[in-house]
Amino acid sequence: MREMTETRRTRYSLIELLAVIGLVLILMNATLALFYKGSKICALFSSKAELMASTSVLKKNFRSLVHENGELLSVTPNMVLFKDGAGLAVKDNSLLLAQNGELRRFALPAQANASFSLEQEPELGSCLALRLDFHKKESGPSAEFIRIVAGLEPAEESKDAKSK
Repeated sequence: MREMTETRRTRYSLIELLAVIGLVLILMNATLALFYKGSKICALFSSKAELMASTSVLKKNFRSLVHENGELLSVTPNMVLFKDGAGLAVKDNSLLLAQNGELRRFALPAQANASFSLEQEPELGSCLALRLDFHKKESGPSAEFIRIVAGLEPAEESKDAKSK
């Protein structure tokens, strides 16, 4: 009889085993939920990093073309013409840069709509802006966009500083 009571004390009851299994299931559920959210966040930041890398090349070429050609002839949402014959255009999800008889094409990120506008910035003065709007699958205005700005002329303060 003595042996039976000693061995019974070392075994776990069914309720204890069910409680441990329940705790393990709760911890696994929490771990999988965190992993799922983490992988979604990682994918989001990865796509944003890829987008920023692709637009950095576009930004460099856009600004250099604007600074090299200077004076504008006309600006529409889809096209910019300079007085020296160079131009920018948006066509078929691409940005076309024409200068000195050479045409360069830059692919725009997927689901992006590009438009040009002439704006006034306090630090830059008159500037040309390229806006890339990203539309998600649901309809409606997008809150996500990238705006690339190239100054056309120095701001009034910097003109005064140069004349002094």
